[in-house]
Amino acid sequence: MAQWKPETKMDKLVKNRLRELRVDRGWSQQDLADRVDHSVFSVSRHECGSRDISKDALSLYAQALDVPEWQIYRPPVDETNGEDHE
Repeated sequence: MAQWKPETKMDKLVKNRLRELRVDRGWSQQDLADRVDHSVFSVSRHECGSRDISKDALSLYAQALDVPEWQIYRPPVDETNGEDHE
């Protein structure tokens, strides 16, 4: 059984960013799951942070979302002033 670990700032950023990029495209979790050949359950667990995202999974997500991997690690930009959020 996996051992619980506290959520880090980076964990929170990645799960929120993954969800944001998916929703910006108008995709459901099922749409993203189909594009990366994962179950919708896995996508849901990645987005809610109950499961760590492997480097391979991040690469698949980035490719499916048509963004460079670093954008998944980037805080969202505040559209009113162009600054990164934390």
